[in-house]
Amino acid sequence: MHLFYALSLSILVILTVWVVYNAPILLVSIRKQANERWRKKQAPPIHGKLPFVSIIVPAKDEEKVIRRLLDALTATNYPSDKMEIVLVEGGSTDCTKEICEEYAKRYPQQIRHVQQPVSTGKPSALNLGLQHVKGEIVGIFDADSVPGKDAVLNAVKYLEEASIAAVQGRNLSINANQSLVAKTVSCEETMAFHLHLQGRDALNMFVPLTGSCYFIRKKVIEQIGGWNAEALTEDLQMSVRLSTNGHRTKYAADVQAHHESVSTVRQLVIQRLRWFRGSMEVGLKCGKLLKKPTRRNFDIELTLLGPFMFPLCFLGLLTVIFGFIFPVKPDSNLDGVVQVSFWVVSTLLLVSVFVLAYMVYQKKASDLLLLPFIYCYWTFESFLATYVLIRIVSKRPRKWTNIKKTGAISD
Repeated sequence: MHLFYALSLSILVILTVWVVYNAPILLVSIRKQANERWRKKQAPPIHGKLPFVSIIVPAKDEEKVIRRLLDALTATNYPSDKMEIVLVEGGSTDCTKEICEEYAKRYPQQIRHVQQPVSTGKPSALNLGLQHVKGEIVGIFDADSVPGKDAVLNAVKYLEEASIAAVQGRNLSINANQSLVAKTVSCEETMAFHLHLQGRDALNMFVPLTGSCYFIRKKVIEQIGGWNAEALTEDLQMSVRLSTNGHRTKYAADVQAHHESVSTVRQLVIQRLRWFRGSMEVGLKCGKLLKKPTRRNFDIELTLLGPFMFPLCFLGLLTVIFGFIFPVKPDSNLDGVVQVSFWVVSTLLLVSVFVLAYMVYQKKASDLLLLPFIYCYWTFESFLATYVLIRIVSKRPRKWTNIKKTGAISD
């Protein structure tokens, strides 16, 4: 039993340290957000000539969404003679190929369709697209993205600063009100992909890329060897390689694009299983960074620990169940039931902190009603992450999975 309580306490300490490390990032972001509402901060002005920008769009079975992406890209306020769109399509079983060919014919000077012989995932498609681009700046958009008119121009403005190698824009949900799952995921994305990244950028910390609506200098991509074709989360691995090679990634909230959030439990499971496995694999491979203890490496390591916090939460849940079934008193005379109950309250407070931060940002008291569902959602994700970790330890096979988009718009 001593081992049981030691394990429970250790998990609680680890989670507390992780939350304490990340809480100030959210506070800085919320304060920064409040100040920017008054200042209406925008991207810096362009001082030199506009660079040529190449947009790479990996596409497979995207017939329901790719038209709106291409319509949005061709309607941006970036000069058409300074921008190209490279569509990398392969393995589609719907009309995606025909749509790509249609737009390539309609915009022959701006859009190119590159056929991928064998579809092996997004990273390989990006590497293939990189071979066909001619721009000094490379932008990445998923097929379900709908970039704003200023997205490309604002990104280029930030990249005028020589110290910035990459710019991560803000992805907003286009279907947040489609279902309770989409609403919750949208809330999570606001916290993880906006407030958290904005706080990290303000504190000059590690800023990871999020897979879409980001821009990188082509020479930097070539310098670090392109995207890892074996990675399930090629964006996170690219982020780590950028940072460990001394390159800075800027988070820019005014570089915006809408995208389709997962809206069903099935879609959520498919997406998170890939995300958790890819993120954990990157974290395990980068575990040696602390052999060179620097502020940058320490921050990267703590960021990569994020996915592992979910299995710890699930393990904590198991201690709660065990404690109620076998309530005993340790040497400290603290009732086991009280001790494990404290775990429940602690994790509930953990989730509440994120919900309250979201409410302060959105100024919607009604979002407090999401708290019970978000707590269940957190527990469900903890189960998925634990399942993924078991598959990694047991060396179960892995594969790239693609979620078919529906084209739903509710916002």
